[in-house]
Order: sequence, then structure tokens, then C-alpha cells
Amino acid sequence: MTEQVTTSEAVVNRSAVTAVFLMVLGLTYSDDVVEFVSVLTGHGPGFHHGIVFLVDCLLVLAAAVLKWRIMRRVDPASALGPREFLPVLLRSWWAAGAALLVAVHVVTAVLGLSLGVKLVGSAFFAVAMGLVLVGALDTTSTRAGAAANGWIVPLVTGTLVVQTATALWFDVISIAGDCADEIATDFFAQMVQVIPLLLITLGLEMNVLRRNRALHTPGQYAAPVLTVLMLCLAELLAFSMLVAANRIGCGVAAVWHEYVAFAVCVQATSIALATVVWLLLVPPPSSADHP
Repeated sequence: MTEQVTTSEAVVNRSAVTAVFLMVLGLTYSDDVVEFVSVLTGHGPGFHHGIVFLVDCLLVLAAAVLKWRIMRRVDPASALGPREFLPVLLRSWWAAGAALLVAVHVVTAVLGLSLGVKLVGSAFFAVAMGLVLVGALDTTSTRAGAAANGWIVPLVTGTLVVQTATALWFDVISIAGDCADEIATDFFAQMVQVIPLLLITLGLEMNVLRRNRALHTPGQYAAPVLTVLMLCLAELLAFSMLVAANRIGCGVAAVWHEYVAFAVCVQATSIALATVVWLLLVPPPSSADHP
């Protein structure tokens, strides 16, 4: 019996981590991945926007499937079938987030991609991502309170910051766009030093993965996993930008390398800083909050 419970917990945790990665990374960088592919294949903007919308819809649907899997593991006795699960899904925050995400795509397609539209759309996009993710990882049949879902705040904050930064990239930061010399080398040098400090601070403040896991929801388990892995990835990318800092690389590969390194560093550090602030301001959940 204990082994079965442990297996179910492991499946729930893996599903939660997968959902967090799909939403935070998948939705954030789907536009960039599709744009990179469209540049390589020579397709126009219409192809790009249509594919991004399709990819985002698939990611949101994948989050719904993961929610179903998590709920079936958390409460095997209920054995939710598709018909029973659909009303639960539509009553959750997932439905609101999915509707908002579709609305953002439609409005930006109608209004165009001016800088102002991008910045406003980034804010709504981050909120939509947060709602979908909260809905996907909420294991109850009703919308959970703010205390149980507070883990989403740093993820939404980091996503909003990186969405804003990437919106500014093509209109403000990267003007020429032919060579990887838009971001100062000092930025990546500072990131190499700051990120380890953030990892140490998070390790001291959170200690999440070594606490009693029975007190944590799937989201509270998955969020720090994403944060730590993103910080490690950002550290590697920042290092990679310093390997040949005395030479300026040009071409598609060099420009995208700089762009990805910049975006991941911004998102990872934003999530980490928001997490530290959130942990300092919000008391940890008590056992009474998680029966």
C-alpha cells in the first residue's frame, strides 16, 4: 500500500513538473521557436502567427490532459471519466485562462504587432498562462484559494518580465539584428555571479523539496523544480556568451544564441527574485491547509 501511494505521488509530481514546463517555457517561447523555424524555411508572418496559435492551443489542451491524470492519481476512488472530468475542467481556472489566451491571440492578430500592443498583450498573456497552470494543478473540484496557489505568483512575474523584455528586443534593443553585439558582455558576466547567489538564497529560504511533501500541492512541488533548473540553464547560457566575448559573432545562429541567453537569464532571475520576495512576505502553508 505504501509503495502504491509513493508511486502515485511520483506520477503526480512528474505530471506537475511537466505541466509547469509546458506552460512557463512552452507558452513563453513557442512564438520564438516558430519564428526561428519560419525564418529558416522562408515562410511569411501569416504562417508564423497561425502556427503559434495552434501550438499554444495544443499546449493548453496538454495541460488539461495532465490535470486529468493528476486528479485520477490523487483520488483513484473517483475514477473520473471524460464526461465527469469535462465539467470539472470548465469550472476551474483552466477555462478562464484558455479563453483569455485565445482572446489575446485574436486581438493581437486584429490590431497588429505594434510595440504597445505587444506590451499590453504580454501582461494578459502572463495572466492567462498563470490561470491555465493553476487550473491544471488544482487537485480539487473547485477553484482553490489564493493561499494554496500562491506558488504561481513568481512564475507569472517572471513570465511577464521576459515577455516584456522580448517584446522590446526587436523594437528597441536589437536594431541592426545582424550581429550578436546588442547585449553588453558585462550583463552576462554579472549573471554568472548573481545566479549562484540566487541558487544559494533559494536553497536556504525555500528548502522545499526536503520538507514534508504531504503539506504541498503539485504546484508547490513543481515550481521550485522549474526555478532551479532554469537558473542552472541560465548560468550555462551566460557562460557560453563569455567564452569568446572578445569576438563579435554574426549570422542567424549568433543572434539567436544571444537572444536566447538574454531571455532565459531574464526569466530565470526574475522568477528567482520574485520567489525570494514571495517567501519573505507570505508565511508558509500549515498542515491544516493541506489535509
